[in-house]
Amino acid sequence: MFVNKFLIRQKELPPASNWIDAADTSWYDPSQSSFTITTAEQLAGLAKLVNSETTFSDKTVRLANNIDLAGKEWTPIGDSDHFAGIFEGNNNTITNMTITGEVPNAGLFGGIDACAAAKNIRLTNMSIASSSLTSSHSGGVVGWNSGTVLNCTSSGSVSSYSDSYSGGVVGCNSGTVLNCTSSGSVSSSYSSSGGVVGLNGGTVTSCHKPVGRVSTATTEGLIFAGGVIGSNVDFLDEVLTEVSGNDFSLSATGQSYGIGYDDRAGGDPSNDGAPGY
Repeated sequence: MFVNKFLIRQKELPPASNWIDAADTSWYDPSQSSFTITTAEQLAGLAKLVNSETTFSDKTVRLANNIDLAGKEWTPIGDSDHFAGIFEGNNNTITNMTITGEVPNAGLFGGIDACAAAKNIRLTNMSIASSSLTSSHSGGVVGWNSGTVLNCTSSGSVSSYSDSYSGGVVGCNSGTVLNCTSSGSVSSSYSSSGGVVGLNGGTVTSCHKPVGRVSTATTEGLIFAGGVIGSNVDFLDEVLTEVSGNDFSLSATGQSYGIGYDDRAGGDPSNDGAPGY
C-alpha cells in the first residue's frame, strides 16, 4: 500500500476568543452608502472596519436579525476612530455581549461622532466590566456619545474601574440621549455612575430606569450615583446641558436622586430629588 509520507494532517485552529477575530467584512463596498448585516460575524466586521479608519460617514448600516454574541469577547465599534454613520437596529435584539479588560471606551460602540446616530437597539444579558486604569467610559450602547442615541434599551450589568464613568446606556454623553431605558445594574469604583448616563454634558430626554441597582464603591470627592445620570456638567461654557422628562424607581435603583451630582445646581443633588424630572 502506498503511503504519502509528506501528507501532513492539518491541525484544527482553536476557536476565536474575540469576535473581531471572526469578523466578516465581505459585505462592505465603499462605493455603496447603505448596508444590511444579519450575523454576529458581520457585526464584528463593522467593528473591524471602523477600528481601521473606515468611519462610515454619510453611510447607513441596518441590522436585520437578532444577534447572539455568546462565547466570545466583544470589541467595541470605534476606538480612537469613532463611528460617524447611522446605525439602525430595527428593534432587533443583541444578546450576551461581554466586554472585559482594559477597554478605553466600552460598549457596543466605543464612540460615535457628532454626526452619527445609534437607533432602535435592544441589548439583553450584556456584561461590561472595564478594568481600564486610565480615564474611560462604559455604557451598554455607547461608551462615549457625541451624536444621537435614540430608542435604545439595555439589560445586564455595566461596571468600571478607576477614573471611569458608567451608564446603563451611555457612559459619557456630549450629544443627545432620547427615549432610552436601562434595566440592568450599573456600578463604578472611583467615578460616578448613572442608571442611563454616567457623565452628561449634553441632552438627556424621556429616559427611564425602572429597575436595576445603581451604585459606586466610594463617595469620596466628586463621585456620585444617580437614578438616571451620575454627574451632570457643562463641558463647554457656551453649551448647556438639558435634562427633562426622565424618571426612575427610587426603590429599585437604591438612589434618592435622578442626578447624583449636578454642576448646574452648585453640586447639590437634592435639587433633583423628584422621581421625574
